[in-house]
Amino acid sequence: MRFQFSFKNMDSSPALTDYATDKLNEGLDRFITKPIEAHVTFSLEGSMHHAHCSVQAGDGFGIQVDAESKDMYKTIDMMTTKLLSQLRKKKEKLKHHKGHQKLGVTAMALHQKKPEDSSQESIDAEEILKYENKVRRIG
Repeated sequence: MRFQFSFKNMDSSPALTDYATDKLNEGLDRFITKPIEAHVTFSLEGSMHHAHCSVQAGDGFGIQVDAESKDMYKTIDMMTTKLLSQLRKKKEKLKHHKGHQKLGVTAMALHQKKPEDSSQESIDAEEILKYENKVRRIG
């Protein structure tokens, strides 16, 4: 992982960069397997501390988050929480995207038969076993 830090309207601080690096590393390791580049900007506007993080992952997606508070360390914590939340959503969406689509079509075909169709056509045990095996392979 490669991190870049920028400071606006404030002096650079190794303590802040170390803290942000540790926070981001502990969370990003769980969600991203390919190389990633993160650019973090710290700024001070009046009494409010702002942090902006832009993440470009090797998987071909990017995420941007912002946070602000009166304490820079709290701002970094808030920024990291938002980033991890977005990564979790992204991972869940990718994980379940194709499986639910296929499962939904098959489930509708087997379970949502019209009443007039049920008297004409029945489902035998072989069809149910095929369906269950397909669900296991997809899921």
